[in-house]
Amino acid sequence: GICQLPSGTILLFDGATLVAITEDSGNTWTVTDGSIARLAGLPFAGVSAKSSVAYHGGYLTLVIQTHAASSAYQYTSTDNGGNWAPDPYGAMDALGAQCFGLPDGGVGMVYVEPTDRTLLYATKPSPFAAFDLDNAVVIYDGDTNKASCDTKDDISHLAACVGQDG
Repeated sequence: GICQLPSGTILLFDGATLVAITEDSGNTWTVTDGSIARLAGLPFAGVSAKSSVAYHGGYLTLVIQTHAASSAYQYTSTDNGGNWAPDPYGAMDALGAQCFGLPDGGVGMVYVEPTDRTLLYATKPSPFAAFDLDNAVVIYDGDTNKASCDTKDDISHLAACVGQDG
């Protein structure tokens, strides 16, 4: 995952590890040895994982999905990634989760529900809230199509624009 802070600093994550930081628009990078997993006691140290991170209202939300599981976990930082609050909500049934900050300070997340492969959009209203998966908006389920799908050469491309109102 990658995230730009309001200061211009860019954080680059590989799964649960903050691997590099740049403060000059990517001209130079500082490689870190600080694993988020180690800092927060997360169970992902040394585990192959995918992550998405979003800056919102002074906080960072990190969503991590291990490659061996169909579940994702969320963590929150109040100090730009120095420390992470453990996930009190447990695993989310969310594949390929991508999160992003919303103008109101909440976080949006687009993900695939693993059982029926529905593409969904969910939000969490504040930094330490859970994502509201029970009221997720269907973007694409085979019948309902609020997205553009294109398949070419066995590669599928999906584009969706989800406004603040869902």
